[in-house]
Amino acid sequence: AAAAAPEAEFVRQVRAAFLKPACVHSVFTAADEKLALSLCRRQVSLEQVRRAMWLGCARKYAAMLNGQTRQPITSLGYFTSLIEEVGQPQIPASYWDHVRRRMEEMEKRWLRNLSAPPATAVSEPSPPEML
Repeated sequence: AAAAAPEAEFVRQVRAAFLKPACVHSVFTAADEKLALSLCRRQVSLEQVRRAMWLGCARKYAAMLNGQTRQPITSLGYFTSLIEEVGQPQIPASYWDHVRRRMEEMEKRWLRNLSAPPATAVSEPSPPEML
């Protein structure tokens, strides 16, 4: 049980980080737990997982704010390809503070857009499509 305690804590922290962003609409499934445990056993740091989540969420918010998607993140697997990307040693640690702040700013903007009443612009009716 003592050996499992660090793994359980890692999974708990990954779960908390995963469920925190507003662009994630999920429960932490058995598949997510299995992936988190695998990351722990591969000795991926919790910081690297968090950085992947910040980067992935920042990209998701950018797409949502630009009207490119409305689909939320539903799986921890969404971030797996980013884990290697954020592990590059040439990226300075200060960059990740910037990514986290930008992600948080975009999240606030996206949440404001969700709660804003829809615009009621009066427009001309569209002409019928020609076949």
